[in-house]
Amino acid sequence: MDADSKNMLAIRRVSEDERELVRLFLQELANHQRKVSDAYATRYTELALMG
Repeated sequence: MDADSKNMLAIRRVSEDERELVRLFLQELANHQRKVSDAYATRYTELALMG
């Protein structure tokens, strides 16, 4: 494996089994951002993650 292939990013659809994990990850990330960023807290809400 060469250096370039180690740094490549693969994008794929999440499986049905992974959807809840991704949702929980995004929720935790949003919670963190609300704590550390006033700008984030006013722009993004719980509804943004549900939509």
